[in-house]
Amino acid sequence: MYGVCLVDDEYFVAKSLESRLDWESLGFRILGTAGSGAEAESLCARGRPELVFTDIRMPGMDGLELIRRLKARFPEMLFIVISGYAEFQYAKEALNLGAIGFCTKPFDDDELLAVLERARGRLDARAADAAPPEEPSFQGPAGEICTFLHEHYGDPGLSAQSVADKFGFSPNYLSQMFKKATGENLIGYLTKLRIRRACDLLKKSALPVGEIGQRVGYPDYFYFAKVFKKSVGVTPTEYRKVSAN
Repeated sequence: MYGVCLVDDEYFVAKSLESRLDWESLGFRILGTAGSGAEAESLCARGRPELVFTDIRMPGMDGLELIRRLKARFPEMLFIVISGYAEFQYAKEALNLGAIGFCTKPFDDDELLAVLERARGRLDARAADAAPPEEPSFQGPAGEICTFLHEHYGDPGLSAQSVADKFGFSPNYLSQMFKKATGENLIGYLTKLRIRRACDLLKKSALPVGEIGQRVGYPDYFYFAKVFKKSVGVTPTEYRKVSAN
């Protein structure tokens, strides 16, 4: 669940935005609302939301200055700006500052859902990239090869031959040495690593199944689905549904 702060100097605008969506079903939680840039800066410092909706035209510290200040303190924070139809130039400046989108007043639900989906996609991808796969525990050359596989499992060109060439072994020697040390052949180890990582992404992110396949080294969607089902017993889509319950 990602935290959200809503900022608008018009109280009823912020409350309207808070009440018009089922935020939790979208993967977000409202941490609070603020009626000024200064109040919002304080709220964000305390709650550290992942996403901030902010009006542009506010007395005192406006939305552009708020984005500048918060970006300097919290570079990973995402921003969506709220603007009236006559404020498009300000919205463009906000986008130049790093805002990921803007919504016009009065609010349109489809527009809100579209920018939230964009924000969720970025946050999910960031969370997925931050979760490293389980580290290998083998020693010697087999351990070095395992570490290499953990760092490069997303490369679709990995094969027993390419890994043997990388480490200066013959494919036959590599196969025997690796299986003796780990108890399984190299391709089997790599496949388990990729599928374990795919399971993690399916559970923790909203990334499309095809993109997850690409991230773990399977650019062909149908081949990824086939390997996944053979390993796990269900398709990636079925696994995601079961994991969500």
